[in-house]
Parts: sequence; C-alpha cells; structure tokens
Amino acid sequence: MIKDNATREVLRKYMRRVIADNARAARQRAGMTQREVAQLVAGAHESYIRGVEAGTKDVSLVRAIEIADVLGISLADLVKGL
Repeated sequence: MIKDNATREVLRKYMRRVIADNARAARQRAGMTQREVAQLVAGAHESYIRGVEAGTKDVSLVRAIEIADVLGISLADLVKGL
C-alpha cells in the first residue's frame, strides 16, 4: 500500500502515460480517429478519448476493457509497460 501522496501521484501519472501511449499507438494501427473510438465505447465522448491519449484522464478497469476491445487489442496490451 502506498501511503505517500506524492508517490501515489507520480505512479498515477506514469500509469496514465503508459495507457495513453498504448491506446494512441493501437488506434493509429487500427486506422481509427478518436471520434470513431468514442462512438464505439459506450457513453464516451471524443474529449474523453482525447484525454485518455493525452494522459490526463483516469481510466477505470471497465473502461479500459471497452477501449481495448474497440481497438482490437487485449487489456494486457493496453497496460503493457506497467
């Protein structure tokens, strides 16, 4: 358990960055736009997908599974590097 808030924030930013980089790369490989991904992820807006790829949005486990599925990759591939 991480008790230090500064350490927790550093870890959180790192996790966002890894997911951002993997999501962007997978989307580009799939030849999709952020808007197309958002339309296929239930309840997601393009601004949310943009935030995920920018590393500024937290991603729940359920949302991560949905994004990975839309991008045609496994959850393991989406979080690869963590």
